[in-house]
Formats: sequence, C-alpha cells, structure tokens
Amino acid sequence: MDTCRIRFDRLAYHLLANRSGRLRWLLVFALLIVLALRLGLGGEQDASLRRVQQAGVLVVALDASYPPFETTDGRGNFGGFDVALGREIARRLGVQAQFANISFDNLYDALAGGKADVVISGLRYEAERTRDVIYTTPYFDAGQVFIVRSGDSAGKPADLAGRRVAVETASETEVELQKLRAKLTGLQIRGYETREDGLTALRRNEVDALAT
Repeated sequence: MDTCRIRFDRLAYHLLANRSGRLRWLLVFALLIVLALRLGLGGEQDASLRRVQQAGVLVVALDASYPPFETTDGRGNFGGFDVALGREIARRLGVQAQFANISFDNLYDALAGGKADVVISGLRYEAERTRDVIYTTPYFDAGQVFIVRSGDSAGKPADLAGRRVAVETASETEVELQKLRAKLTGLQIRGYETREDGLTALRRNEVDALAT
C-alpha cells in the first residue's frame, strides 16, 4: 500500500526524569551535548547520580513501537534515535544503558515507580506533570502527520471531516486529534494499542487515515 502524508501539527520531544526524592537529577540534551546535572531540591543532598554510577546502569524506559525513534526485534535488541540517545547519555555518564520496553500510557508510572531512571520515548511537555517530573529542553522538533492511502484526495486536515482516523491510544497525537475533532464535523477517532496496529487497519481499509 502506497501512502502520502499530511502535516497537521508540530511536536517537540523531551527527555524526562523523576522529581521525587529517589531521583533528583536531570539529563539535558541540547545541540547534541549531554550534561548531567545534580539537582538539590529542598536543600537535600542528591545521591541519584551517584546511585546510577555505582550500579553501572542507566535504565531507560521507552515504548519500542515508534520507529524511527525506538524499535525492538522482540529479542531484547533495541534500535532507533531515542535508543542511540540513551546509549550516548549512558556512555558519557560512564555506565551501561539498559532499556525497559513499556507501553506509552504507562511510561510515567514506570518512572514514578522506580522502574526506570529516565524516559526517552517521544514525550511532549505537559505543564501539569512538572510537580512530579522534570523535562529537559526539547531535543527534537517533529511534525505530526496524517497518513492516507495513495490516491486519496485528502490534501489537508480539513479534508478528513467525516473520516475514520486511527491513532495510538494515550499518545500526544491522540490529544491533538481530539482538539481537531472539535473543529471537524464527523471526524471519527479509532484508538489502537500501537501505531503499527493503526497502519495495519489503514492497509485493511478499516480506517481512512492514520494520525502519527
């Protein structure tokens, strides 16, 4: 199936670190320079960076269903832009990177529960979460797009009024799509567990477009 793409929004991605007592350090990635910063919140001595270095491992949570940012072959081998970024951060900290494949809507919970040290998985800044987590400056500015079948007459978002649109459930793209639905009559949102599931639905003519 040939496809074409329609851009409908911009998306800036951030790395994410926990702001709780167990993790008070931030990894900032800007202009391809990684800096490890120790944050002393409340005047307390922060030991999280030392803990990671002593363990020799930086645990990175991601949802490996979002190529080209993160993918997996199902045998524990990960690849993609975010994976390379995680490995480079770990290298500069003098530790090994370990990746935890977690569904997108559970990434924040994994961080809060201590299952990961950072999240690198195409997350967008959400102001309401900053009481619990710390975002880096943006490290990637991406465009959100609709994918439609080749030959489809749709050429702009407004053309999708009355159409069925697939999207990854609980993703930031779904949030933006819901905003768009308020402006377009009859836009039907169909949620899927992964983007690949949505693409499969598009191939099978079960939906008219995929938002990603």
